[in-house]
Parts: sequence; structure tokens; C-alpha cells
Amino acid sequence: MPQNVMTVKVYCFEDAKKHIALTCVRPQMDVECWKRCVGKGHSIAFGFNMFPTAGGGRFGDAAKPPFIAPTPGPRDFTESARCVLAVEWNDKIETRNFDGN
Repeated sequence: MPQNVMTVKVYCFEDAKKHIALTCVRPQMDVECWKRCVGKGHSIAFGFNMFPTAGGGRFGDAAKPPFIAPTPGPRDFTESARCVLAVEWNDKIETRNFDGN
């Protein structure tokens, strides 16, 4: 279930003001471009919606590499959303989870 933004503590926003991005660009939607950006020390933030049809309704349920989420159908609804920050890239690791495993 998505977090209720009304429950976020005000100090989180105050603290966030201290961390300002010096530059922000939109990299090409190309994995090689992303690898070059991350390889040069830039992080990439991206997000995506999750649908009940993906992984049995929870992110990663029964997901065995390679896990490809199905395209949502007309009756699907957004169940949750994810925001990801890519800071490292390793082609030798086949599975790339949020916890680094």
C-alpha cells in the first residue's frame, strides 16, 4: 500500500533541503548510456508502477531470473510504485535487487 504523504514528518523535508542536486539531466532510455553515466560516478533515479499481475501482486513474489513483468491489461490498476536509485552497475551479477543481492 502506498505511503500516506500526510504522515511524512516535516523534518524530512527540512533535511532534504540540505541535499541539492547540482545538475540534473535526462539520460537516454538506453542501458549502455546508463552504464556510462553510473561508471562516471553519476547516480540515476527512476521509478515505475507495480500492478497485481506482476509477481503475484507483490514485487518479486515467485520471481526467478529472468523476471519480466507482464504488460498490464485494461483492467489492471496501479498497486504500488517504486523509486530506485542506481549507483553501481555490475554486468556479472544477473539479479539486481534493491538490497544489492
